[in-house]
Amino acid sequence: MKRSSFIIEIILILITALVFVSFNLYQGEFLDGLTYASISRNLAFHQGSAFQLFYNDYLYAHFYEHPPLFFWVESLFFKLFGDIYFLEKAIGLLFFICSSYMIKRIIYIKYQVDLSLFFVAVLSMLFFPYIWIFKNNMLESLLVPILLLAYIVILQKEYSVIVRSILFAILFVLAFLTKGPFCLFMLAMFFIESIQSPTIQWKEILLFYLVLGICITISIILIINYEPLYTYMKSYFQIQVLKSIKGERELSSRWIYISQLLLVLLPIAIIVLWKKIKKHPIHYSRYITSIFLVLLYSISILVSPKQQPYYIVPIIPFLIIILGDWMGSIYLRLQDMAQRYARYLIYGICIVILLNISIGYYTLTNYKSNIKQYIQLSAELNKKTNLHFTISDELSTNWYLIAVLSRYNNEQIQTHSNYQIRIKHVDTSLNSSDIVLNDSYYLSYKQP
Repeated sequence: MKRSSFIIEIILILITALVFVSFNLYQGEFLDGLTYASISRNLAFHQGSAFQLFYNDYLYAHFYEHPPLFFWVESLFFKLFGDIYFLEKAIGLLFFICSSYMIKRIIYIKYQVDLSLFFVAVLSMLFFPYIWIFKNNMLESLLVPILLLAYIVILQKEYSVIVRSILFAILFVLAFLTKGPFCLFMLAMFFIESIQSPTIQWKEILLFYLVLGICITISIILIINYEPLYTYMKSYFQIQVLKSIKGERELSSRWIYISQLLLVLLPIAIIVLWKKIKKHPIHYSRYITSIFLVLLYSISILVSPKQQPYYIVPIIPFLIIILGDWMGSIYLRLQDMAQRYARYLIYGICIVILLNISIGYYTLTNYKSNIKQYIQLSAELNKKTNLHFTISDELSTNWYLIAVLSRYNNEQIQTHSNYQIRIKHVDTSLNSSDIVLNDSYYLSYKQP
């Protein structure tokens, strides 16, 4: 490796570390990520089972909100490494690096542009929703590498159509068991990629989809005949998919998705504008697959009136692939700049990382201090009542507090007790004692 390449790689690794490592030192993440981590940990330690996922007695004693594969995979890490508070964030980093490598491979196969792994990683950070899902333990963090691996399988033209179709079918089933119908758009990958050939091989296309259809049909039959998985997926469709499409779950404007789409298209638009100003040619035909997949996914996702900002994530890797083709020359320039200013860049990044580590350590220490009294009280109450932690009906929608207690204190929330959690303003007319948890919450309990 040339000295300039080595230097830029070190700098890119440090930038990646700056983004992930400092965040991993903090306890806390998005509500859903905390919930998923608790479910996976419970599964690893035999609370619940593979087809009866368990959160706590109070909320989701039987969890059917999402397909089970993500929880199975994450539970394996908990079995291997134990209940480490940052484990799910470390898993997210692993999935992020794997996804970056796959994007690097796709860019090289399609465009013969050889970018470094961590250059692709840093390039991915231009898309906030994309980096966010890996840092917050979202289901998409597993879905993305599966989608990218499926695309790589399609691009491996040295293998026969039948082999590629079987491998693609396996990955499609895995994607479906991760995020359900969100992965349906990937079925168009082979067709879109094939019709770009100067001589379209219709026989190959028909053979691919014939074998794929047979494999998917066999998978469906196997699922139907394996009652635990069938019951789980049936409950998932009834609770999550059908109710979301009918608008019976929480509703949000479709503008959420459209605004996120416009946001992630912004880097593409800026570079297109820059190329137009510089009068550089843009060969749009090279990006037909990515463009069509973005359109197809966007149309399908807008069917549901339930929208979240991170629903945009499955198509972002295909936008990164487009950027990768344009970034080859910029990468070479960065290597030259890195050789001249490497010392100052590395020193500066290291200082920022050390500052973030210090802040993270202080935050963690402070967090433990804030809940120390609660932990002591909880242990005392357990001796007297043989119960763990309980929550009152008035805070039944305070899911984030439940998620924090379940994830970091492993408290089993229950409903039948006089012990309660209340928001900051406690009713002082009650005969109660208050323990400060942090700036927002008190533990309030009635005297027996």
